[in-house]
Amino acid sequence: MITKASSRVIASLALVAALSTSACAVTSPVQTDEPYQPADGVNLNLGEGLAVRGLLVVGGEKKDEAGRLSGQLLNTSSDDVSVTFGTGSTDQTTATVPAYSSLNLADEELTLESVPAVAGDLVPLSISASSTGDNILQVPVLPATGYYEDLTP
Repeated sequence: MITKASSRVIASLALVAALSTSACAVTSPVQTDEPYQPADGVNLNLGEGLAVRGLLVVGGEKKDEAGRLSGQLLNTSSDDVSVTFGTGSTDQTTATVPAYSSLNLADEELTLESVPAVAGDLVPLSISASSTGDNILQVPVLPATGYYEDLTP
């Protein structure tokens, strides 16, 4: 038989259990509030309406082999923009993004002759445009497998 006192104890325990389990998320950050890049490559906003999305290099298994660029360039300005990518002063390649448009780098077959990193590493890549100056970005080097199978240099 449940008495009035035992029903109060049971109700109190239920309330304590409910309150203690409902406070779990109070000190835990909401993951959707944390910025992250949901892609293999890296992003960069260069200003003046130019943005780089998902930039990476598809490279080889040896250092200083050729590598092919993959990613997207977005131009929201009213002028065409030429963007130069390079791993050094002599190894550079250029792409032009039309005004109010985007450019898929994989379709452009942009190749760097000598990538100083192997697949799985990061390579410092210089990115420059006339309105943005030089920017150095650590870009992942990925092997030519899976999605990138057709992007061999």
